[in-house]
Amino acid sequence: MTLVLSLMLTFALAGSPTPREVLQGIDQQETLNLELEAHFDQVCSALKAGRHDLSGLVGPGVRFPIDEFVQVPSCSLRALSVGKVVDDTIALRVLWDLDGRDARGARRSVRAESDGEVVREGKGWKLSRLDTSNAHRVERDAPRFVERAAEAGLVLPQVVTPISPAAFLSSGLAIRDVDGDGIADVFVIDRQTLYLYRGKPGLHFAPPVAIARTGGDTILSGVSLGDLDGDGDPDLVLTTWRDRPVRLFRNEHGTFVEAGKVGRGGQHQGTVLSDLDGDGKLDLAVVSYPLGYAIPSSFLNADNGDPPELWLGNGDFTFHQLPLPARVAKHHWSFGGVAADFLHRGGMQLYVFNDYGVKDLYVLDRDGGVSEVSAQYGLNDPGGGMSADLGDVDNDDRVDLYVANMFSKAGTRIANGVGARVPEATRDLVSKFVRGNTLFLGQPDGGYADHAVDLEVHRGLWSFASLLADVDNDSRLEVLIANGFISGKKRKDL
Repeated sequence: MTLVLSLMLTFALAGSPTPREVLQGIDQQETLNLELEAHFDQVCSALKAGRHDLSGLVGPGVRFPIDEFVQVPSCSLRALSVGKVVDDTIALRVLWDLDGRDARGARRSVRAESDGEVVREGKGWKLSRLDTSNAHRVERDAPRFVERAAEAGLVLPQVVTPISPAAFLSSGLAIRDVDGDGIADVFVIDRQTLYLYRGKPGLHFAPPVAIARTGGDTILSGVSLGDLDGDGDPDLVLTTWRDRPVRLFRNEHGTFVEAGKVGRGGQHQGTVLSDLDGDGKLDLAVVSYPLGYAIPSSFLNADNGDPPELWLGNGDFTFHQLPLPARVAKHHWSFGGVAADFLHRGGMQLYVFNDYGVKDLYVLDRDGGVSEVSAQYGLNDPGGGMSADLGDVDNDDRVDLYVANMFSKAGTRIANGVGARVPEATRDLVSKFVRGNTLFLGQPDGGYADHAVDLEVHRGLWSFASLLADVDNDSRLEVLIANGFISGKKRKDL
């Protein structure tokens, strides 16, 4: 089921006067948007062809800030809101970005969300106004990052097995010095195989070695590293999607030997290793994503997934399960989690990011019980949670949290277009779901507040992995996001 169809059904069921009329209104808006996108594509084609003078194609007041560009190989203009047609004029909110080079060969980018208008011209539309005064400009003499994987030896062996619909769940990556030579080693999952690339001096890696495999209709879904037996070197935890227990591997001087299993199996997506009960031994949280076994019970708040499994470590590759009380366990569709002292209690709490709903914050209480307190501290965050990372973004010595959800231009446009035809609470909730990513900054009162919009780090596109890191050594964290997805064959599908 596509995102747009899910949104349409959500609004239709909540709308008035009838679901049919709500669906008809959304379909009319998206049909109109297809006409607008045809014009936007003409504008982009002209810019890519080297035209800076767009007279005849746009109104005289429309001027993109690209005077210093000599090439514009990348251009995108898309509507985030489409108003009603009034006197052959439509008010718009447009997300646009242009990438190119100047005469020196330096890379230049400009991007903004801008208010604008289109006017009817013949059988089509013409962009008559666009306020570009708020554009963000970036200039670099060279790319900040250069692809060196092949040169370094980080190339996966070719796999000829067919890709299943669940294959996108196979995405594990872990980096650590596992053999004590002071050089980072890399673990990568490629569907049914876990590979180890041993680091060599000078940013080179030895050819990959298969550490573990699975077969049949199962896939490897996640890998984590941590010292499970207290001997000072990182051991390995491996999860499998589709009815397999968690597998444990002991690090024996850089060689990994399977040393046990945890649980009875499930649709495991990943693990979090952390000392959750404060006894000095690593504990294990296992999260699951039941793709192929169920359909989300709700696009906005699915409750037919599996709660996390909490396993308390004994420090010797054995674990005992800490059952979650029924009132605490959240049956969400979980992709992963992170652990930190979110609540400033001197211990670690578990934050689980979920698709199709809110996030969860689990706390192991001093009496041995477990509570879930995400809403209490402002961390429940509705959205399609794909990843999360931790850091001190504002340098106030408090934990901050960046969560990758999903930003959909089509979803934002639909949410903005339904107006009073659906309840305000439903519209606001859907708007949050399609808005994009979240940045929670720790507050003096111990809670958290979302500052993604005012710091303009929410439009991460169709985000999956996110990372907070100081990539330019200026003592300030940057946000890095991996994004992308497969679009439907029809433009109205996504």
